[in-house]
Amino acid sequence: MILIAASEFRKNQKKYFQLALTEKIGVKSGDVVFEITPSRELFVNPSPSGDPFWDDPRNVEELNRRIDELKSGKSTLTPYSAEEFKRRFGL
Repeated sequence: MILIAASEFRKNQKKYFQLALTEKIGVKSGDVVFEITPSRELFVNPSPSGDPFWDDPRNVEELNRRIDELKSGKSTLTPYSAEEFKRRFGL
């Protein structure tokens, strides 16, 4: 791992981004080290509470698949109206 100071990273960002494609790069800021990790996509947990169930992208993909099915009319599920939901669940 190549460890550099935050000031060095700021001065030569392009150099270190390119280098991160083949080397591990750590940027030291105070007493913390940030590792630069290249990726083609970024996955962010969509849960406002940070529920770890949503850390798995497969769970998000499945939910999106089911939503698309409902929107396109291909689903056998029928979404409840707010009134029907309340009635069914005693709310």
